[in-house]
Parts: sequence; C-alpha cells; structure tokens
Amino acid sequence: MEKNVGKVDSYIRFLLGVSFLLNIFALKTGVIGTIILLVPGLVMIVTAFTGYCWLYSLLKVDTCESAEVEEKQAPAGHH
Repeated sequence: MEKNVGKVDSYIRFLLGVSFLLNIFALKTGVIGTIILLVPGLVMIVTAFTGYCWLYSLLKVDTCESAEVEEKQAPAGHH
C-alpha cells in the first residue's frame, strides 16, 4: 500500500475521527447511533495513522506533498 494521505489531510482525519468518537458520549446515542458514529470515527483514525485511504486509491486521489514536489521539479518538455 502506497501512502496517499498527506500530513494536513491526516491531521484533519484524526480530528474528525476523535470528534465522531466523542459525540458518542456527548449525544448519548443508542446502539445504532453508536455504531453509526463508531465506524467512521475508527476509519478516520486508522487512515490518519496508516496514511492510506482505499477510497482515495479508488478515486485516484493523492494528497501527499511528495507527489506535488516531484511534478514541479520535472523540466517541461523533457521526457
């Protein structure tokens, strides 16, 4: 698995994941509400730590800074 989640994206994912998990306690959700908030919360935290998002790879999205730097350094017109 090649990383496709950048630093800023990872930070935002972590914060969203924590907020989903905290809302379970703040909203006092039932069983279904807990599952609805738990699944995306854990997915966000796991993707933040692993740096890989399967949905990004499916949509061919890459937010890593290294890909942007390599494109800018390549001279135009040279193959």
